[in-house]
Amino acid sequence: AAIEAGKMVYSEWPLGMSTEQAQDLADRAKEAGVRTFIGLQARYSPAIQHARDLIVQGYIGDVLATTLSGTALIWGPVTIRKFAYTYDVNSGATMLASAGLHAIDGLNYVLGDYDNVSAKLEVRHPEAQIADDGTTIKVTAPDHMAVIGTLESGVLATTLYRSGTSRDFDLRWEIIGTNGELVITADFNGNMQNTELKLRGGKGEDKTLSDIVIPSQFTEDIKAIPEGPARASNIGKFYASLARDLREGTNETPDFAHAVKRHQLYDTIMTASRTGVAQQVNHTNTH
Repeated sequence: AAIEAGKMVYSEWPLGMSTEQAQDLADRAKEAGVRTFIGLQARYSPAIQHARDLIVQGYIGDVLATTLSGTALIWGPVTIRKFAYTYDVNSGATMLASAGLHAIDGLNYVLGDYDNVSAKLEVRHPEAQIADDGTTIKVTAPDHMAVIGTLESGVLATTLYRSGTSRDFDLRWEIIGTNGELVITADFNGNMQNTELKLRGGKGEDKTLSDIVIPSQFTEDIKAIPEGPARASNIGKFYASLARDLREGTNETPDFAHAVKRHQLYDTIMTASRTGVAQQVNHTNTH
């Protein structure tokens, strides 16, 4: 309805319950000539943006491989009623669709898109208890996932997510190069798009990793945003990017067309898991 009224639309990720829904919305927006934006905010983390720049500058040499491991908070054996729908694989809000693709989009932003993927997604908690009333529900949405692929650059990429939380880092992302490594971590909450990330690195003759200070250039654009939830670094920087696109006529912020590509990647990963066969990733230009 907003698109038909000629309004710009900003949607949280995922855009729809299926690729078909996402494609329909993207087509409607294109036909109406309205701007759209999809809330894939991981790329706006100052730590991720600085890591991307360091890699471009050659801090770790040529990138060889990357391993990303995270926890998704929910999809454990006990949940509350308002999250129960996420345990249904047909809800459109599974671990892969939400926490998994948010993280993978961040990985692709830093290191580039996939050329091919293999995957295994499993339901390790076949039932979950609803803490509100003690009832149980059947679980059909996978609560553990492993995605292994080769990026277009030749980098080997492994992404692992599981339910619940960790007694160690809830997120640890290692990027290994010929001359060093970068490590991004979160102490709590493995959802890359909305957690505080820390960056460490080491190169050359370094024997250990050291904290890397994030330059102010990666946080200054949120200063104009009023105090409140929107000023949280990732979301605030997303809004700043959106405003800059509108002001300067650019198209840097992820839009519905980009969301369709991520929905297609979801389908490809699910096919790889279901068939046990590595899948080529259909890639075209995305932001």
